[in-house]
Amino acid sequence: MSTTESSAPELPIAFRLDGQVAVVTGGTSGIGRAIAEMLASAGATVAVLDLAAERDEPPAGTTLSRRVDISAPGELDEAAASIVEQIGVPTVVVASAGVSLERDALEISEDEWDHVVDVNLKGTFLTCQAFARQMLAPPAQDGSITIVASNFGLVGHTRRAPYVASKTGVVGLARALALEWAPQIRVNSVCPCLVRTPLVAERLQDPAYAERMVAQIPLRRFAEPTDVAAAVLFLSSRAAAMVTGHALAVDGGWVAQ
Repeated sequence: MSTTESSAPELPIAFRLDGQVAVVTGGTSGIGRAIAEMLASAGATVAVLDLAAERDEPPAGTTLSRRVDISAPGELDEAAASIVEQIGVPTVVVASAGVSLERDALEISEDEWDHVVDVNLKGTFLTCQAFARQMLAPPAQDGSITIVASNFGLVGHTRRAPYVASKTGVVGLARALALEWAPQIRVNSVCPCLVRTPLVAERLQDPAYAERMVAQIPLRRFAEPTDVAAAVLFLSSRAAAMVTGHALAVDGGWVAQ
């Protein structure tokens, strides 16, 4: 097979991110890692922020990797200023960092509730706020922010009360910020179903659990990290120039039922 035949097809120009600076939180593993690598492959200069940045290998093609707690506003503001100084003002921001909790509502402690909501909802807001300050500072930079939410941000589910609440919150947050920061910044969310990542690998080894979950997906397969990354690339690119305030389900038809 020739080199031409074996290489990946070139992206249409509308999907390219050449010359753009991108930031991905939660970008060293799972969905965030796939997003960071896809944005880099589309030509962006990518910075990754993650609590595990000092432990995990940086995603392929990325330029910066830094440890940041997104629920700490001071850390985010410092990281945003450092990124601007080192590689420029971001035009693409992806808020992908998040945590989950699966437990009966009556068994969830206040501390557990606070942790999920602090990371998923407050941390996402602080991420958007810190980088929007940079993007909107004169001269304002046109760009996009994409929040990684969940299909459970569009429908309810048992044993996941704080997760459902926080992900529903960030879907609404994206809509509110889309209105407030237009026309300079487009803000959208992606809402995947269960994604085959290291975080859920152990649970998917339980045949009964895997069968029960996949039965709820009309396409009858779990999402892959690259499925979500492709949706984020679309929303971050000029191909989605007229898309803002939208919640894009990447869920195999789950919420269509």
